[in-house]
Amino acid sequence: MTELARTPTRVLRTMTLGCALGAAWLATATGCEPPPAVEGGGTMEPEVRLLYPDADVPITLDPVTGNLKLLIVVDLVGITFNDPGLAEQITDGEGHYHVSLNDVYIDAPPNLWYEIDEEGWSVGDAGKLTVSLQDNEHGDLDQYTLWQDIFEFTVQ
Repeated sequence: MTELARTPTRVLRTMTLGCALGAAWLATATGCEPPPAVEGGGTMEPEVRLLYPDADVPITLDPVTGNLKLLIVVDLVGITFNDPGLAEQITDGEGHYHVSLNDVYIDAPPNLWYEIDEEGWSVGDAGKLTVSLQDNEHGDLDQYTLWQDIFEFTVQ
């Protein structure tokens, strides 16, 4: 069976093994009932996942420059990543992501990683890092439930 535990912006999946080991013949051969269908029919809706940083990473200022430096790593699920500088038209199943800091757009990175280097931050400042799915013409893909992932932090 699959259990879904939702946080405001991400789905965590835990899998348990039982009668749902894969092939339908196994359930019939062992006399087990098939697992209940997961809501949504098993189709993968596009989503963006912020893999790094996470809650275990203290956010600090660079000791040399005093700037806020954040390395971010994302994963796009259910969508083909296109370099935002090369895509020419909206195509279903294709897109990229945008990075925003405190609701201010920063960039549309050409890779699944990006480094933020921002001046003007102090210890104790609160921040909100947002990554959001975009179509090839930079429009929000907000019709999808998990179209953005948000990481809130306090500079230590």
